[in-house]
Amino acid sequence: MHPATIQAPLPPRSLWLMRLPAGTHKNNQTT
Repeated sequence: MHPATIQAPLPPRSLWLMRLPAGTHKNNQTT
C-alpha cells in the first residue's frame, strides 16, 4: 500500500468523473 494512494482518498464518484471525459458526463446529465 503506497502512502500516495492513501494521501488522496477521493470518493468513487470523483474518480468516475475524472476518468470519464467531460463530454460523456455532460451527455449523461443532459439525457
